Amino acid sequence: MPAIHNAPPKLDLGHMAFELSTKKALSGQQHSQKTQTTAPTETDWHPTSWRSKPVTQDIVYPDQGALFKALSKISHLPSLVSAGEIERAREDYARGARGEAFFLHGGDCAEAFNECTEDHISAQLRILLQMSFIIFMGAKTPVVRVGRIAGQYAKPRSKLTEVVDGKEYPSFRGDSVNGMDLTDRQPDPDRLVSAYFHSSTTINYLRSLSSEQQLLDAAIKELDFDADSIDSEILRVKAHQVHSRIEDALLLYASSARNGDKASSRTLDHLSRAMGSEMLWTSHEALNLSLEEASVRSVVDPVTGATHHYDSSAHMIWTGERTRQLEGGHIEFMRGLRNPIGCKIGPTMQPDELVALLNKLDPDYQDGRVTLITRLGVDKVDRFLPPLIDAVQASGHRPLWLCDPCHGNGKTTATGIKTRDFADIFGEIEKSISVHNAMHNPLGGLHLELTGDKVTECTGGCIPLGEDQLGSAYKTLCDPRLSAEQSLHLALLVSRRLEGDNLHAHLSSAPVSAASSAPGSPGK
Repeated sequence: MPAIHNAPPKLDLGHMAFELSTKKALSGQQHSQKTQTTAPTETDWHPTSWRSKPVTQDIVYPDQGALFKALSKISHLPSLVSAGEIERAREDYARGARGEAFFLHGGDCAEAFNECTEDHISAQLRILLQMSFIIFMGAKTPVVRVGRIAGQYAKPRSKLTEVVDGKEYPSFRGDSVNGMDLTDRQPDPDRLVSAYFHSSTTINYLRSLSSEQQLLDAAIKELDFDADSIDSEILRVKAHQVHSRIEDALLLYASSARNGDKASSRTLDHLSRAMGSEMLWTSHEALNLSLEEASVRSVVDPVTGATHHYDSSAHMIWTGERTRQLEGGHIEFMRGLRNPIGCKIGPTMQPDELVALLNKLDPDYQDGRVTLITRLGVDKVDRFLPPLIDAVQASGHRPLWLCDPCHGNGKTTATGIKTRDFADIFGEIEKSISVHNAMHNPLGGLHLELTGDKVTECTGGCIPLGEDQLGSAYKTLCDPRLSAEQSLHLALLVSRRLEGDNLHAHLSSAPVSAASSAPGSPGK
């Protein structure tokens, strides 16, 4: 198909606003050695250069004319996130790579158009806020939240087709590609435009919640966690303490913010650093490269004169285990972007291959330029993670390391239901923390598939869910997610693991990095 070029019309306010935001953000930066431009020269990279590379998990559209029309429309619509936000996200990722912040990256496996509602978006935000506060109490470091949200509408699949009643159909690839119904499996370009507007609506609603009081109300509301149901007596006591401390601290903070009370300023300062003055960064897997290309905006840095290329559809994007080929289209596309970028790392990744990948994506050796998201499986961490860390340490690169304990621990029940077990998920986190600590390379955060809703998709947890109960509220479009209660239980375990048995320590005694810790908001 013809390449999509993002040349704006004579008066394109969306592009003008994006360029103005970029110039303002870049002109205020201190360009140290660690903040050189990462964008290759224009002759070396272009938003369309991925088209000369092999593309795995490619989506084939029968109607190329309709595809061109849809992508052309998206390329001229306003940016979903601003350049200034992306620049601030880069700073947060650099802090995370240096151990100055802990990242909580989570959300739906695949977003659904019909769940673009106030209730669902609020629930996703609320669970991340609550988990981040619980983890902060153990980690004693600011927690940066990143949502798999406002764009996670496409998924890679292990099988691109499926057979139903003897007939072969394309697999469901996410709402931005095709429909779940067997009669709606042909990739439809109009869904790309619909995905843009659903993403825009989601970000808009998140922005409406970005005032301090709205943020606090969202965190206080419905701490959906039955502490009395936890099997472990030690954790049960801790859960009650966490529940009480969250409510007390947030209510104190809200009251003081309204009344100007400075009496508990130290406690409030720590809470402010934990929760952040903003809410979260947005992210998604950059699977459909035609769509990502249509979202690229290119701006000249007024300080250095370099041209920066931003994927304006999200603050951060990543490529998956199936699409991370060194000479493939996905890596080619991501290497030229200014955004923080990530790569899923499975047990097939070789140490020298990982270093070659970092050399391509991070030629200027910038802290946090690349996020490595390991998804090894609980039984493979001890074998495969140490040589990967060792190779990266020797290379001089400083990526942000996240543990994805979900994708390497999938299984299928005897009745054909895909699930994950809570014990395996926490087991991979615990082993990863141990390996990272032993190699003096602290784990930078977690990457989780979760929901703030009441679902029954993963077995185990504080209220042990058996395989026979999975069908009662199994709602995912693709892979199983942790429920709200399981997510909070996991945050409690992680917090306790990060700080031993000091989860109940007073908030006011927690040392906090002097670095700014405010996670980004899609609207500030």
